[in-house]
Amino acid sequence: MTDQPQRSKLSYSQSELLTTEQVAALLQMRVSTIQQWRWRGIGPSYARLGRTIRYRRSDVEAYIARRMANGTED
Repeated sequence: MTDQPQRSKLSYSQSELLTTEQVAALLQMRVSTIQQWRWRGIGPSYARLGRTIRYRRSDVEAYIARRMANGTED
């Protein structure tokens, strides 16, 4: 019996993967802004699946959390 490495299975429900349009709506931004961010290498992480772009909801939420101001005044 040989030990073969287990392949990690990634399973995402459709609600966890967002389109560019859904991300734009969530962030209340224009689709073109999200596309420019992607082109410039800024913004939420994304996956390219063939010609399709998808964002994990958790990555978008993490992006928002990183951009939150702490609310303190100087």
